[in-house]
Amino acid sequence: MFKPRMRFPRTTQERRATGKRNKWGRARRNAVNLPTARDDFWISYQKSWKTKRKTQYNPDGRGSKYSFYLEAQKPHWRADYKNLRAIERFFENLNVVCRIDDDKQTYYDITVQLYRMEVVEIIPVFYEGTKDVHYYHRVWDNVLLKNPIYTFHKREIIKGYKVTYWTNKNIDLRYLHLE
Repeated sequence: MFKPRMRFPRTTQERRATGKRNKWGRARRNAVNLPTARDDFWISYQKSWKTKRKTQYNPDGRGSKYSFYLEAQKPHWRADYKNLRAIERFFENLNVVCRIDDDKQTYYDITVQLYRMEVVEIIPVFYEGTKDVHYYHRVWDNVLLKNPIYTFHKREIIKGYKVTYWTNKNIDLRYLHLE
């Protein structure tokens, strides 16, 4: 369980003593220069790749480049999310750089509009027994257009995922459990 801790420096007595002393005390331990709990930082027990890395760069380089292709599952991308997250965790545990790219197929939908709904007739509706107009009733009908309207829609479908990783290690991908 993550339990945040904070170090509290014991400087209260020194602050009180500095306030009573003259202005010619040690500047390094002056009340203004003493640390407080607000100056301190939280201690975190979370691990990351930075704790395992000894140098800022990888001295061996990234290694050789390997890649494989993963077919997209139907009907939706959420079915793939579980597998993609498993792949990321697999390479993360091995400390291997991994990149997952979408392989998209683009196609265009063309729709042609030949008819449009238009108001053909407006009929007044009267109050009962009076000549006052209550409201107007609109009669709609499909009217043939002289010039058809063409609309183009760009659609993208994810066909699969290209997984690329760089390593010098011998990795057996059979241990990568995918559903």
